[in-house]
Amino acid sequence: MHLTGIDYPESIDFITRSEGVVRLVLVEQRQLNEDNALALQDKLNNYLGYVINGMLQTQHPESIDDNVRIRVELATEQTPFIHEFLLLYASTLAEYDIAFEVVLDGEIII
Repeated sequence: MHLTGIDYPESIDFITRSEGVVRLVLVEQRQLNEDNALALQDKLNNYLGYVINGMLQTQHPESIDDNVRIRVELATEQTPFIHEFLLLYASTLAEYDIAFEVVLDGEIII
């Protein structure tokens, strides 16, 4: 069984690659709120570090020319606090030329 979500900050939940885009996917089943925002930030920061420290290219050299996107897949609606946090995180990732998307029930919401 593959363990996913913010309870496992050191692991990348999934990596997918298609059409010149490599996605680092974080899957979270529960509703996030202020109490677990730091755990979410830790997990996302580890994803960011994986990219900017060169580990993505080292472990997946076929993705060197691909665009990088971090994707958060949510199973439940998030609190307004978490939604705002994710919007701010998107602007942080843009500084590194990393795209960001948040998906709720298959629909992109950020």
